[in-house]
Amino acid sequence: MKQGKSLLVIVCLIAVTCTRDMATAQELGANEPDSIAQRVRNLEDQLRKLTDAVNGRVKNGHTNSKMSLHGRVHFDHWAFPNADPAIDAIEGAHGPQDRLAFRRVRIGVKGDIADNVLYRITIEFANPNATQYRDVFIGMKKVPFFQKILIGNQKRPYSLDQLNSSNANVFIERPFIADATQQDTRRLGIQSWNVSRDQKWSWRYGLFNRENTQNDGRYISDHYQMEIAARIATTWLYSDGGRTYGHIAIAGSFGRTDEDNDPAANTARLRSRPEARSTSRWLETGAIAGADGLHLAGAEGVFNRGSLQVAGEAMQVWVERNPQTTTKFWGAYGYVSYFLTGDYTPWDRKSGTLGKMAPRENAGPGWGAFQVAARYSYADFNDRDIMGGKGSSLALGANWWLNPNSRIQFNYIHGKITNLATGTGSYDILGTRFMVFF
Repeated sequence: MKQGKSLLVIVCLIAVTCTRDMATAQELGANEPDSIAQRVRNLEDQLRKLTDAVNGRVKNGHTNSKMSLHGRVHFDHWAFPNADPAIDAIEGAHGPQDRLAFRRVRIGVKGDIADNVLYRITIEFANPNATQYRDVFIGMKKVPFFQKILIGNQKRPYSLDQLNSSNANVFIERPFIADATQQDTRRLGIQSWNVSRDQKWSWRYGLFNRENTQNDGRYISDHYQMEIAARIATTWLYSDGGRTYGHIAIAGSFGRTDEDNDPAANTARLRSRPEARSTSRWLETGAIAGADGLHLAGAEGVFNRGSLQVAGEAMQVWVERNPQTTTKFWGAYGYVSYFLTGDYTPWDRKSGTLGKMAPRENAGPGWGAFQVAARYSYADFNDRDIMGGKGSSLALGANWWLNPNSRIQFNYIHGKITNLATGTGSYDILGTRFMVFF
């Protein structure tokens, strides 16, 4: 607080000095015009730098660019109070182990160059021995017909729970089907973002490489394993100042995978953790033998009325294989949430995703915002000769928002996994996350 007051005093003094010197320059007229004018320019430059510091802005590379910092810290505790022997066998020698870990430690910059080009760079430091990038792209705005085009590493346009920011999602980790179809979420590609003038409709579509390159920053192969993906969404209801809204969307993708070269590099693979952080993937198809195509279709919906929200989605995946066979997998989830403090989750109509929640009052002076939720999730990755397992889970959650940029999450998960090799096992998981983001 003392630093803030001191900075305010400095800013006020500079402003008074600038005003006094400009008045002096007018009085002096031709007397020392160069030195007085230069002094005024220097003081104005100092004032601008201090203003940028107050606003959290970074010094720009040149006069036509804008740049700001962003980041997040997610710190987790996971406990496994109960796990059947079948679950122990899936996880490894000692079964699921409790853990304290940074889930996300990200820092980045984003901004505009002139009024028609944008950029974003986000680096992940959660594992200090394996730094990775996340969002890294450049883009063009105000493009005729395409509106906005992004080129680089970015989210593909399907799965609501994946398109939502991890800062906004109701539960700590994403459900089986969202995790399996969007492993590590982002891919190299080119994508067009569009929204209607009334923001009732939004649509995205693009072309992506299916391999995850976030660890080494490159893809090397004669087979590009390309995927065409698209999503169209409508906010069919939006009223009461954004407290009441309804959303539906459909999405799909058509991808070609590499069956001819290294089978292990074939991206036709579904796998998921138990909606918590674990060492192993508890649902796992492995690289599907003979796969030369992977296609997806999904549908999603959200209805919000004040403090109450109901949401869910379902997705099915088809894997084309040689000889001429098709293997199918699917999954779905649904949740209901409610703010006990009378708050609500905003909706971003431009992107068709959950918006940034701002409590009516921060914790300290008040209670902050407190939300309770329940989610059921199911996935079936068994078909023909592929036995990736079946999973179901019931998750109960509580979210305490301390302010618009800080939250504590609590999850209890009871689930069951059926695996051909280990049989059926149930488990209980307790999760806690502390997060800040800016």
